[in-house]
Amino acid sequence: MLSKPAVAGLAVHRGELRPAPWDFILERDQWERLTALFDGRKTGTSPEPRWLVSCYATCGVCGGPVKCTGSAARRAYTCTEHGHVRRNAAAVDGYIEDVTVERLSRADVADLLRPPARPGMDTAALRTEARKLRDRKAAQMRLHAAGDIDDADLAAGMRAIRARQAVIDAHLAVSDAPDPLAEFRDHPAAAVWESLSLPRKRAVVRLLMNITILPAGRKGRGFNPASVQIEWKHAS
Repeated sequence: MLSKPAVAGLAVHRGELRPAPWDFILERDQWERLTALFDGRKTGTSPEPRWLVSCYATCGVCGGPVKCTGSAARRAYTCTEHGHVRRNAAAVDGYIEDVTVERLSRADVADLLRPPARPGMDTAALRTEARKLRDRKAAQMRLHAAGDIDDADLAAGMRAIRARQAVIDAHLAVSDAPDPLAEFRDHPAAAVWESLSLPRKRAVVRLLMNITILPAGRKGRGFNPASVQIEWKHAS
């Protein structure tokens, strides 16, 4: 019962998930993570797409939905309403994955879409103090290298800096809202991405970007990244 789309406020229309007129019980991202846990145990089939941007990407000609179709050996993203576009699904997904990982590997991922702290918390002051602590850590290392402080002094200074940094991190992490990119905050994006289930990857992609599949810009074999248009939903 929990794996049914209705739980997330979704309905199945012609094999595709569409928003339903009833209220959801679980947020869609929560439902997707839950269904991912059931994947190995379900005996039936799920209407949730098995490709990264199927039923999410849109056609660059008519704006209609693009769905992954075709045989196992020739999967392609196709405009479902008029057949305006057709792109190799594996190539498109690979490109989207590379772009997503690159975006989540940037230094600003520490703050990207981070939920606001609780009212009354001076996050600007905390972040300023965190920067000063990093400067102090670098200064300690320089003093030690120059012989101005010994190993014991360096160790004591580093312990104090790390202890205060932990307090600041804990304060900044406190929020009344869930963190949509929690797993990417402190770990390499590529490694995190590889560990995610497909529903979670789809949720991250939807969170970050809109995707449009365009008609072929040139003839010939091979995938053309220019045929995939990405519109970032947030500053990139």
